[in-house]
Amino acid sequence: MKQHNLYLLLALLCGAFSAKATIHTVLADNFFYAPDVITIEAGDTVRFQWVAGSHPTSSTTGDWTGFVAFPLNAIDQTFDLPFPNPGTYDYQCDFHIGLGMIGTVIVTPSSSCNSAIVPDNQSHTTLSNRIQLDWDPAPGSVACQVKAQRLPSGPSPSINILSGDITTANVPFAAAGAGTLWTWRVRCACSVSPLDASGFSAFGDTFSIPTPKTTVPPELPESDILVWPTAATDVAFLRYRANTAGPHAVEWLDLSGRVIAAREADLDVDQELWDQVDVSGLPNGSYLVAVYSAEGRQTQRFNVVR
Repeated sequence: MKQHNLYLLLALLCGAFSAKATIHTVLADNFFYAPDVITIEAGDTVRFQWVAGSHPTSSTTGDWTGFVAFPLNAIDQTFDLPFPNPGTYDYQCDFHIGLGMIGTVIVTPSSSCNSAIVPDNQSHTTLSNRIQLDWDPAPGSVACQVKAQRLPSGPSPSINILSGDITTANVPFAAAGAGTLWTWRVRCACSVSPLDASGFSAFGDTFSIPTPKTTVPPELPESDILVWPTAATDVAFLRYRANTAGPHAVEWLDLSGRVIAAREADLDVDQELWDQVDVSGLPNGSYLVAVYSAEGRQTQRFNVVR
């Protein structure tokens, strides 16, 4: 498997774990937070709720990665911030710090988490363009590490996942490599700093990446433009026959007119142009492919469905 596929697999195995955490509310009122000091457990979430005024809130010490600043005003009224790790986190209103509008979140280790419990119920599901991995972490876990192993031998990538939802991870076929065989295991942690992690589950669940089937294009209709399949999951294909010589352009678009992909080609009369676009990352819905030539613009609609 190519090295870039291995790196992509590392990234795509990354999901995050969502424990059954408690949500605590902090109100942002005129010149004060209420409560201004709050104690929660690791894995809990603080919901900052706007009441009045405008209070862009930021980390005082920069400890909260990804929480640089967010508005709290009549338009952006709430912001949910998870705290996966124990510690003391200070924050402030950038507009009103001079008036003493500051607060503190004290995060204690989770009382419900037991690092002696190894994640279980590992399973996978083969979908149209990816493998879905599933498992059950120990209650209260705040982070997990997935380790994969290509069989019979090969790369053994692993990744640390410190936030988000890792009860499900998706591995696209293109990332792992067609025709490859993999097994995997996982461990989870009650705390990252200091590290308090379970042992790894056993290797056991195994999945294979299918080899793509050869695509046979249908015959061209009289309109000289064809898109297939009409309900695409991974890739959509175009076959076009030119009626005039000269420059031609192809655009793949969503219905708002946003260009997803494009190419240009000089064609002779009756010369065919074939093109394709990766739709695996597009949301379900209707899309267009447009071909521009001296004749004008020809379009065909297709759907992305999973």
